[in-house]
Amino acid sequence: SSFKKCNRKQADFNKCLATAVQDAINQLNDPIPEIGLPSLEPLQMPTLTIPAGKTAVLFEQNYKNFIMRGLSKGKSKFQRQNRQRGMLSPRKNVTFFLTFKLEEFEKRGKRYFKVVDTKLIQEPEGIKFEFDNLVRNDVNLGSEDDTDINKIFNDNWRPIYYDIRASSFRKCNRTQDDFNQCLATALQDALSQLTKPFPEVGLPSLDPLETPALTVPAGSSILQFPQVYTNFNIYGLTNGNVTKFDFNFDNKTMYIEIIFPEIRAEFEYDYNGKILLVPIKGKGPGKISA
Repeated sequence: SSFKKCNRKQADFNKCLATAVQDAINQLNDPIPEIGLPSLEPLQMPTLTIPAGKTAVLFEQNYKNFIMRGLSKGKSKFQRQNRQRGMLSPRKNVTFFLTFKLEEFEKRGKRYFKVVDTKLIQEPEGIKFEFDNLVRNDVNLGSEDDTDINKIFNDNWRPIYYDIRASSFRKCNRTQDDFNQCLATALQDALSQLTKPFPEVGLPSLDPLETPALTVPAGSSILQFPQVYTNFNIYGLTNGNVTKFDFNFDNKTMYIEIIFPEIRAEFEYDYNGKILLVPIKGKGPGKISA
């Protein structure tokens, strides 16, 4: 293969990787079947199903002959299953956040990495929809032409997109043998996605978790005063490692263990009281880390 290689010991390792990926994308105008890489120009999917969302898109989307062209430009074309044509294209830039989880292994005295999990998040600055023959299906209101329906899609592209994206959370079936392991993996995946909010399902960003105002009631022994905080931000919650998830249907209990390498809080505080009987008073910025 003519793919560029990088040495993990070189000082500019990450820069080398970025250059190597760019070079690989440029080469993938043709498939490389010997290592299982398809052509990216175009990227072809015979069928594609996107589950129904929970707010804006209350139907399952079924496509066939889904063909993406010009991935570096963020444009795609497809044909819907009812043989009617459609297109969606970003109005501006699309940022792809691609995360690989790696495991190191040894083979013939050399150490290698293998990919054990991947995650892709896409953030478009805008999306334009074009569907032919898509009309309102409402016998009470009558049908409208597809231009009007396309306008509904395009005027509401953001909630539509995030409603679809929210469905990217992993799902588990309680009848599967590895249900609890599936839940642990799903929670781990959800934590890593919550670097951005999902307002359509009421989930805030966890990086940081922002609380405009927080008051902790006075304790009865050590902290004998109410703790008053503003702009209370917690960092590190998306870096948690889910070590156990146990859902017991018989006892109706759920037990979760998550290990966080570090949790840090930054805030403005207002204290006026006693700590271990010593009077204290003050206000200003503060930090707590664990």
